[in-house]
Amino acid sequence: MIWSRRYGVRALAALAVTTAAAVGGTLPASADTNPGNSDVNAEVKAEVKKLFGGIDHPSDAQILDYCQKVVTDKPDHLYCTFDNPVVDKAYLGNYHPASDDLYNYTSSDATQQLNWSDTVGSTNTVEVSASVTATLIDKVLSASVSAKYGYTWSNSHSEGGSIGITVKPGEVGWIDRAQAMHKVTGTWHFYSDGLVINEQVKGTIVSPADNGTDGVRNAVVAKTRKMTANEKGSSDARLGKVLTKPHVSQG
Repeated sequence: MIWSRRYGVRALAALAVTTAAAVGGTLPASADTNPGNSDVNAEVKAEVKKLFGGIDHPSDAQILDYCQKVVTDKPDHLYCTFDNPVVDKAYLGNYHPASDDLYNYTSSDATQQLNWSDTVGSTNTVEVSASVTATLIDKVLSASVSAKYGYTWSNSHSEGGSIGITVKPGEVGWIDRAQAMHKVTGTWHFYSDGLVINEQVKGTIVSPADNGTDGVRNAVVAKTRKMTANEKGSSDARLGKVLTKPHVSQG
């Protein structure tokens, strides 16, 4: 079960400092964690008002929106981290179409090279825009995973090529592809000097893994199916040729 939980400022102030320190480098060296520092508090409130117009019980999605703003604008007293990342073993993702369809309307087998291309992105359990997810993975999560596991976490992966396929008369062929994937679970942490702002939300990110991670390799396979009655009776069928068309998924 995937879940998320946010914590309030006062109740978790001490816990946030302890947790952040435990992951190594989570709290910047310049971060002031003394809630009694009135000068820092005033500066934090001024930055929050300038960037966000104020913060009042933000939703999970808003916390990540604020994190992105912190990453892009780099204010002096606000921070965003991905704490305590735990990466699961890699696995092979679902097969999905990666090419056009090859229709064989002739009376002989059709053998040829079929080009394919595929881009696999990331999914985030906190529902935010793809741009937010990409920014936070590239700028925040990847650094956290790299510090703990020693490798870079990628937001997306693109690949292409061509393979030979044989399609029998009255059939349709295409290329399916599956990507090596992995999952990381941790806590998005949006906070300020003095912990005037201290919001956390648990999150899980699923992203493409490098080919061969944990022994899991990307896969590309040729697939075929029988033409439907409508396809056999179409105007294209009367041409008696091998035709390439955009892929059409069958329900």
